[in-house]
Amino acid sequence: DQENKIIPVPKEIEYLSNTMSLKLSKDLKIYCSEDNLRSIATIFVEQLNLLGHKHQLSYDKSTNANISLLLDDTLEAEEHRITTDQNIKISGGSYNAISAAMTSILHLLEKKGEDILFPLVKIRDFPDASYRGLMIDLARRWHTIETLKKLIDLSAFYKLNYMQLHLTDDQSFTFPSEAYPKLATIGKHYSKEELVNLVDYSKRR
Repeated sequence: DQENKIIPVPKEIEYLSNTMSLKLSKDLKIYCSEDNLRSIATIFVEQLNLLGHKHQLSYDKSTNANISLLLDDTLEAEEHRITTDQNIKISGGSYNAISAAMTSILHLLEKKGEDILFPLVKIRDFPDASYRGLMIDLARRWHTIETLKKLIDLSAFYKLNYMQLHLTDDQSFTFPSEAYPKLATIGKHYSKEELVNLVDYSKRR
């Protein structure tokens, strides 16, 4: 029997084979039903490459691609479905649903020598709670923007969908203020540009 690797455990998962698996091509062709889904594909390949396997990404105009990302308005907003067989097909009710599905794909992969393998599965999943969050108290324990980006990546990996930044308190004032610039705690504050960039980074995940 196959052992589930996805966190949290999917609502429905069916293993199609105990012996066969899908080998991921290093020349990845991804089909996106909407252009904005390309951000998900780019992030996915970046994460694959962190494993030491360099994948080349291109976009295919047909669903015969290695991976297909399909928006499906018949699904609930955070519901997604995954099939891995001859290729990987992902459908979701929204950008966020497809992003969560791609995270499940990362959970499923197995690194074997020079190959990346996936079990042959069918999955249907959606979260139990609409708010799944992490709060970071930056007023008491300041972190760099790069550290916050790593925490965003980890939150996305475990399918959290909110990150609350506690930016001000008695200990320090880390929020940028154009009206009162002297409020900022020296060496422990962020610029407006840094926070705008951080929000954009988070939205794409």
